Amino acid sequence: MSLLMERCPAEVTAARLTGLDTYTPLGPSANYTLPTEPEVVRAALELCAAQTAAGS
Repeated sequence: MSLLMERCPAEVTAARLTGLDTYTPLGPSANYTLPTEPEVVRAALELCAAQTAAGS
């Protein structure tokens, strides 16, 4: 993220999406604590909508 922010010619809007506040287990159990693909997509769409609403 730092490199992206430093090298982009325009302002970059970013947000953090984290997993649950717990250790991340190995294997398939990680799917219960890490963000899922639908959660990532939802967060990205919300970020885009906020930018659109702000007029940026």
